[in-house]
Formats: sequence, structure tokens, C-alpha cells
Amino acid sequence: RYYDWKKDQELESSFKYKDRCVFPSEDRDPYARVSYGTMLDELFAVRYLMRDEYIFLEETEDLDPRDFVKPFTNFDDHYKNMTDKDSYYQQLRSKVKRKDGAPRHGLLEARKEPNPYPNPYDESLFKVPNSFGIGWDRRSENPPRNYVVKFVDPSSPGLELLNGSPKIKRGDKLLRINDLDFVSAESDESNQKIEKALWPDKKSDVTKFELIDRDTKRTKIVFLNPTAKLETAEFAKIIETDSGFVGYINLVWAIDKLSTLYESVKEFKKKKVNDVIIDIRYYNKREQLDYKSRAESMLLYTILGKENTKGKQFRYRIGYQRSKSGWYKTPFYSECRASSKESQQSEYCDDPMINYYAFCNFRTRFYSSICFNSNNFNLKSLNLNKIYLLTSKETCHIGELIINSLLGIDVQVVQIGEKTCGTPYYSYTRKENCGIIYSFYDTKFTNDKKEGDYIFGFKPQNSKDKYGVEVPGCFVRDDFSKDLGNKNEAMLAAALQYRRDGTCPDVP
Repeated sequence: RYYDWKKDQELESSFKYKDRCVFPSEDRDPYARVSYGTMLDELFAVRYLMRDEYIFLEETEDLDPRDFVKPFTNFDDHYKNMTDKDSYYQQLRSKVKRKDGAPRHGLLEARKEPNPYPNPYDESLFKVPNSFGIGWDRRSENPPRNYVVKFVDPSSPGLELLNGSPKIKRGDKLLRINDLDFVSAESDESNQKIEKALWPDKKSDVTKFELIDRDTKRTKIVFLNPTAKLETAEFAKIIETDSGFVGYINLVWAIDKLSTLYESVKEFKKKKVNDVIIDIRYYNKREQLDYKSRAESMLLYTILGKENTKGKQFRYRIGYQRSKSGWYKTPFYSECRASSKESQQSEYCDDPMINYYAFCNFRTRFYSSICFNSNNFNLKSLNLNKIYLLTSKETCHIGELIINSLLGIDVQVVQIGEKTCGTPYYSYTRKENCGIIYSFYDTKFTNDKKEGDYIFGFKPQNSKDKYGVEVPGCFVRDDFSKDLGNKNEAMLAAALQYRRDGTCPDVP
């Protein structure tokens, strides 16, 4: 009776099978009551996880775990039996085909994690590699490698001037790093050195870059220290046109500096900006627990105002834990909470709800978290009813939530650029059992109209792509010959053209 199975039966408690492991280990959660179990225990635990949280449950067949018991001699064999393409886990995925004939999604993800519960007081586990604030377009990962700079953070040391020009520019191509042949190096040792040079462990490390300059096409050598951040950072700008002022916001980095960005929005209001262009072509942040897209929804409120957003939701979240199913809301926030005395006396908040894990407990020792108080401030707004969005194939996750949320409240959206990647579904929670992390879609995000089926992404109306949610606008390829924010850069120029006369550049 312990392993009794009936098709589509009501779920029993997960505790009946969870942590009954073929290979139990004390290195895992020291507080869990892990005990010796059988493969059947683990298979029933997988069944529970999938039937409780998999958002495409209605498209699956409930299979008997007893038909998938296989022999094994060690943990690697067992792991393969539990997760490979013929495993019980994989056979529980959706059988539905998409419009293009492909499966609903690929194989479900799984990975080994010998110690999934690290000591939370071990500070070394929370260290993040230092960054130079450079985004790389990785056109080829394997030799011959081809990395081209796609953006440079406004506070990056790469924007320091060298002979009257920034040291690093969008469109520069990487040739060598710390005298290593970046293009051709093949050994594992070289690969490790390259990775460490791009993301150094020590703040004091100075890295030598040899690149082909975008404009001169000549080789140049620059030295960068990851901590030499520039104090003046421009996340937004005002563009003057014959028909008024246009605001441009580069959201790749600006969303982590909401207070600075809100100052720019206030300048937009002073200048009576009548249109805003938001650059989300590389915006691919993922939703995380306790994050709720709060900063993005506040930004959109400052542009759209109360009339367009009152009573509307930026997004709904559905599917996370089937036993607690329901619509979890994130509204268009019209206020923010301050965390310092200085911001309490000002008209904006200092980076509210930006950090993914704002825990007011021991973890604040390792995360730069903010513990919020109740000092709220109403945000001022431009009260516009149209937004231009610059997109690319790297516009994913929250970048696409922004597009979907705007379509859900009937404001005018103009999409300029390439089709987005198509990520309406998420694996939102950690699902671990017996040293294996199972990762499958447990969450779907929708807009105020409960729409969210953009598995093929969003595409401008004149795009030649067969599939995708069509949005008014123009197809334009990413242009690496100009800096982001330059009004002659292809996407931004196309947005200004469409704004001027409703026409698009010729599609190549």
C-alpha cells in the first residue's frame, strides 16, 4: 500500500517520499531528516513535484513510477536513470506541439548538487566576480572566438578617455587579454585564464585588453581596473527634434539606479518631453522570489501616469504551487519606500526593491540588501499614452514582461528592432530531492488581460518572422557601428523616423 498508485489520484503529502534517498548524504540539508530509501521513493517524489507544480499538467499523462525502476551501481548511474531522456522525469513533460511543430519545450533540466545547502555564514559563497561593466556579444564561443562589445556601462572604467576617445567602445572586437591569444587559445588552462581575466576575483587586478577599434579599425591596447568606476553616469538623455523633445532611457543598467533614473524623468517633465523611447534590447533579467518587477512597474508609472495605470496590474503570476494556485498580482506602483534619511527628505527613493533578496536578517551581511521602512513617496508622472521600445533577440524575461504589460493596458506600444526571444514561462522555485535539482516550468506571467502566450516572442509588424505576437513598429537589425543613445544608431534612428512620419527603414 505504501507504493500504491492510481492514475490521476489525489496527491498525498510530499513528505511521504521526499528525502528518502538511495544515496543519502549528511552534506545536504543538515536539518532535513534524510534517510535511506529506494529508487521508487525518489520516483514518487518526482511525480509529486511535477503534479503539484508543472504548469502544463493538463497536457501530460500520469504514468506509473513502478514501470521506471532501473538497476544502478553508483550515484552517477542512478542520476542518469532519474533524469536522462528516457527517464520517468522526462516522460512526464507535455506532449503538446507548438504552431511550428516543435514540442512545447525541450527536455526538462536537472543537475547534480552534492551540497545544495551551503553554510549561510560562509561569506566566500556569496562573492561575485568583479566586472568591468562591459557587455559582450559572443558571436563565437569556440576558437576562433569572436567577442564584440555590445554595450559599456555608463560608470565603467572603459569610458575613461584615451587620446580623446573612450578606451572601450561598442563595436570594438577583442583580440588578446593579458597577453593571451583570445581568438585562438584552445587549452583548458588558457580558457580558465581568459575567464578569470574577464571577471577577475581581486578588485586590484588590472587587466590588459587588446582590441580592434570600431572606428579606426586599428589595434589598440587598454588597461582597466574593475574598481575604477566613473562617478558621472548617464542612464538617460533628452533628444531634441523638430517636433519636440524625446526622452531616451537605456534600461540595461538604469533600472539598478532608480533614484538617478527618476531624476532623469523629472528632467523629461521640465522639458515637456512628449515621447519616451526605452532601450530594452539587452534587458533579460529574470524574475526572482521577492522581486516582483517592482522597479520596472514604477518606471512605467512615471511615464504613463495614474489615468493609464489606475487599478491595472503590471503582471499576474500563476502556476507556482498547484496546491496554492491563484493569480499573484504586481500593480503599477505609484509610490516607493525610502531606506535612508537622505531619501526620506527628497522626492525619490534610493533604489527601492532592486535587490532580489531584501531579507532583513543574517543574509544582509552578504547581500547589499535594503530593509525598507514605511516612508512612502508618490511618484510624479509624464502622463504619456505611448511608449517606444527598442528590442533584440536578447530581450527576454522581464524585458518581455514590460512589452506584455503595456499591451495589457491598451497604451500605444511601438516596437523597433528585432523579434524578442519568447520567455513567458519560468522555473520559479527550487525543487531539490536527494542531491538532484529538478528544473521545470512552474510559473506563467500574464498581463492585466490575463494574456501571456508569447512563446515565439514579440515582433515588429513588418518583420519577416513567421511566428510571434505582432506589435506596431519596424524591424531593424542591431547596429554596432554607433554608441547606444546616438540618434544615428539604427534602432534609435528608426524610432525617431517612425515617430516623425509613421514610416520604417527598408527591411534588409
